[in-house]
Amino acid sequence: MIEAAERGLSMADPGMKIVPGHGPLGTRAQLQVTRDMLATVRDRVAKLKSAGASEQEAIAKKPTADLDSVWAKGMFPPDMFVGIVYRTL
Repeated sequence: MIEAAERGLSMADPGMKIVPGHGPLGTRAQLQVTRDMLATVRDRVAKLKSAGASEQEAIAKKPTADLDSVWAKGMFPPDMFVGIVYRTL
């Protein structure tokens, strides 16, 4: 997802409308914010995993807690999202 967002960002100019897989039309700036969130979560979960945390331990640390008020409205609850990220690292 991060790579796809980066590719989209490389092709989009500031005035271009972005058609996301879910939700309303967006802007390049919104795609950048989404990409940054994904990279932040990846980095946090990677740090936990490299420190030896199991998937359940990483989930219990709530690495998305400060992001949840904005981002936890989609189809993946935070714990599920952290687990998916953990398993893809």
